[in-house]
Amino acid sequence: MIFLVRKTRVVSIQPMYRCPYCGKRFFNFVNLFTHAKYKHDVILLSGAEYRVILVCRRLKERGHTWVTYSDVYGVYREMFDDVSGKTLRNRIRFILHSLTRKGVMEMRRKHDIVQFRLRE
Repeated sequence: MIFLVRKTRVVSIQPMYRCPYCGKRFFNFVNLFTHAKYKHDVILLSGAEYRVILVCRRLKERGHTWVTYSDVYGVYREMFDDVSGKTLRNRIRFILHSLTRKGVMEMRRKHDIVQFRLRE
């Protein structure tokens, strides 16, 4: 528990994030993420990242080994109805790159087209 002193008042702040494996508390998601990655050998995913992985699995079932942004965007719109299309392309692009950084997906460039696939 951290205590902040502001003038003559003491305010206590409770930790907001808890590790699902050991129960340790953290004040931000980055610390929880690094703890889970190095202590438990687990990568934590957000709900949007998990949805993109589901979309990539659906594309893999359809026979696509390497997918592009537009492939993922089209199937994402088919699978999920509760999305707005204004910033969805940029969010999918960002999520695909973050999944690549986390080691869940592989990325390659083929003739100036960026392609992704799920790692086995």
